[in-house]
Amino acid sequence: MLATSYGDGNGGVCMRARVGTALMGVLAAAALLTACGSDEPAATATPAATAEPTPTAAPTATAIPEATPTPRSGAVFTRYLRAQGLLRSGQYDQAIPQFDVVLRFFPDFAEAYHGRGLAYYNDDRRDFALADFDKAIELKPDYADAYRNRGVLYTNRGDLSLGIPDLRRALLLYEQDGDEEQAAEVRSLLAGILP
Repeated sequence: MLATSYGDGNGGVCMRARVGTALMGVLAAAALLTACGSDEPAATATPAATAEPTPTAAPTATAIPEATPTPRSGAVFTRYLRAQGLLRSGQYDQAIPQFDVVLRFFPDFAEAYHGRGLAYYNDDRRDFALADFDKAIELKPDYADAYRNRGVLYTNRGDLSLGIPDLRRALLLYEQDGDEEQAAEVRSLLAGILP
């Protein structure tokens, strides 16, 4: 038990005890404060009876789940970098499974959906590409690259009513980010589409 002392203003010393249970602490503090607040001699507090401990039920055995190996985030990041490298080198069919692994462990990683979408697009699997661009935009609504690439996909399909708004959204986002190089590219795309 720890105790601290302080003066009562009349030259006496009162003790404030800190006890283990909350109830005993409240009762002891109230008794001590009452005694220290008066000019009468402090009464000795009688210790309160402690409650009998309640028995706890014996723990039941639970099945230990079988350990499944999971790669550290560094290994998954390495896969992502490998997938990006394969994408840049034009090895789209090899990049897709690398993105698949990344997305299995990080299903909310918008950039991986976008990368896999690019690989699908360049591998002539446009429906899969569209689904991945949609998911990237859903996860990251200000993802200018995904808007641009989805807009290009739509316009290449001849669906200008969906492609132009995506390209305009991408242009706005690039301008807001100060990315003039990408903004100029989208302006050029729009100039080639619009009359």
